[in-house]
Amino acid sequence: MIVRLSLGTRTVLVVFAVLLPLTAILGYLTYRSEKAQNLAAVIQDAADFGDAVDGVIHAAMLNEDPGSVAGFVERMEGPEEIVDIVIYNGRGNPAFSDPEARLSAQGTEVLRSREPAGAELIIGEDHAYRSFRPIEVGPECFRCHFDSEAISGVIQTDLSLAAGYSRLTALRNHFVAQSVVLGGSLGLVLWMMLSLTLARPLRALREGAQRITRGDLNARIEVRRRDEVGDVAQEFNLMAAELQRRIEGVEDAHEKLHSSIHRVAEALSSALDVKSIRQILLSESMAVADFEFGAIVLVDGGSFCLAPGEGPTTVEKGAKHGRTLRSLECHMGALAPMLSGVARARTLYRSADMGFETLEVPGEWETLVLVPMVAEGVSIGHLILASSKHVEMDLPRRRALEFLGTQGATAVVHSRLHEQAQEMAVTDGLTGLSDHRHFYERLEVEMARAARHGSPLSLILFDLDHFKEYNDSVGHRGGDQVLRRVAAILRATVREADVVARYGGEEFAVILPHTGPEEAARLADRLRASVESELFPQLEGSLGGRVTLSAGVASLSRGTSTVEALVEAADRSMYAAKSQGRNRVVSASDAAGAGALPSEG
Repeated sequence: MIVRLSLGTRTVLVVFAVLLPLTAILGYLTYRSEKAQNLAAVIQDAADFGDAVDGVIHAAMLNEDPGSVAGFVERMEGPEEIVDIVIYNGRGNPAFSDPEARLSAQGTEVLRSREPAGAELIIGEDHAYRSFRPIEVGPECFRCHFDSEAISGVIQTDLSLAAGYSRLTALRNHFVAQSVVLGGSLGLVLWMMLSLTLARPLRALREGAQRITRGDLNARIEVRRRDEVGDVAQEFNLMAAELQRRIEGVEDAHEKLHSSIHRVAEALSSALDVKSIRQILLSESMAVADFEFGAIVLVDGGSFCLAPGEGPTTVEKGAKHGRTLRSLECHMGALAPMLSGVARARTLYRSADMGFETLEVPGEWETLVLVPMVAEGVSIGHLILASSKHVEMDLPRRRALEFLGTQGATAVVHSRLHEQAQEMAVTDGLTGLSDHRHFYERLEVEMARAARHGSPLSLILFDLDHFKEYNDSVGHRGGDQVLRRVAAILRATVREADVVARYGGEEFAVILPHTGPEEAARLADRLRASVESELFPQLEGSLGGRVTLSAGVASLSRGTSTVEALVEAADRSMYAAKSQGRNRVVSASDAAGAGALPSEG
């Protein structure tokens, strides 16, 4: 089990762990010093005793009173500090004390020395200090000694160290107690200082962190000091401010994402045409991180191609955007491998050398983002976004773009399905042209637009000559093939703005906006000639493989200002062409006098 210790407790333990050994070492060094001083005092006492005995011996010998020496020695052994005093003669035998005493090796060495010397010995068991004081021979001694005898004896003095050791023991206990008291006092002082300098600020730091954990992002610590603790508090405040800023940024990104979700959802329900959806998708995607350029790359026939007419939507198109679009179009082959492997939004930076240069995008862009457009697990294209600044693609931005890419792909797919459904509803099932109902709807729209802008408008009605004979010769399936081929020729020959429709069984109509009567008649004749020049293999056996058309042309005028009047004028012109021999074009002005209707076929 792990025991949790507070900072104060840890501080006290650390302080005592450091101070107690230090005070113990200090006490030990002091004890050693006192011990040395005490021993020096004992040595000095021993030397003094030796000098005193030496003086008594000399005085007694010169007075020829050796007995006084023995009495002096006995008196000197009385105090507790003096354990024993033994005087040895020049032969190493005791002179005035116990005759069984023996001179030690160190004493013998002093006795044999030719020069005065001293020796020391500590006897640990008796706590005594033994010193040897040589008895030197002076000139006045030569009557009893020879002048060759430098030393005539040695004085051995044993002094008790009990009192000294008692003082040392007391001194040691004193220093131990002093170390404990000093260490405890210093530890307490340091603990209080550390508590004020560290524990209290750290508690404030913990309380601030707890407030932030509970959701109070405005929590800050008051900085009162200019040291490391104050630096920590300052850094905590900076961290809290940065955290608050980032959370607010995430919330702002989430708000933008929800707004984008709402707008894209509205686009799904209201903007059913692909172009509008693409414009909304680009606008919302570029707003996620203030991108300056946006384009859509779609999958067409298994390869990537730039969506026609797409480009920047929130900024005015300039030379830089035009160059980028052209570069993307020219280098779609280099872009395709990167797009094929992108499952999530991918960010490229020019300065980071992450494959950006392979696209050869104009150098004004620094950040390039590729966003996959996936619907029902199938990639239908990519968003390409660019910025001249370094855009940090954090998680909220990346998620927002990925969501927009997915929703945009779904919207495009739904729009395409809706367009296909609408096209099927107004398309002739056999030829793929507009049907009779859609023809009249488009004619009303174009006539209203022409009347509003004062622009010309013409209408051509075609009828296949002798179509009943085709059916009788090749059958209805062969006749259907003829109708489909004629429809394809008409659609391939007219302009993109023109409307080609199947008007009836073998009748076709072409609406020509911004076209006058002369130009309409020339176009009608070109269409007639294109059909006539076409070889129909299924008709080779009986009809020579050729098909001809009779065409009537009418243009918008004061007398044909309504749909019914314009259609009736074109119809009269077409029947006039048939009555005049078929395989020809007749304008409404030419057919004004024609009254007879041709026979069937």
